[in-house]
Amino acid sequence: MAPGRLACGFGTGATARWLFGKDALSLRQTDTEQRGGMTFREFEIVYPNRRLDLTTYTYPDGKLEQYLVAPAN
Repeated sequence: MAPGRLACGFGTGATARWLFGKDALSLRQTDTEQRGGMTFREFEIVYPNRRLDLTTYTYPDGKLEQYLVAPAN
């Protein structure tokens, strides 16, 4: 991954483990839409005993504006 970039077709398995630790089982994109000129993306990160939501906003040039990780509802 290049600095200032977020790889968006993460897939599952090895990539999720590299980004979020060896215990991550999967990482998948669950939503994408355009908001205010930026791209909103939502991902689900699955661990053996918990799930997390990852949301991002990126500018059209690919720069990351916001990156949030929270417990899944």
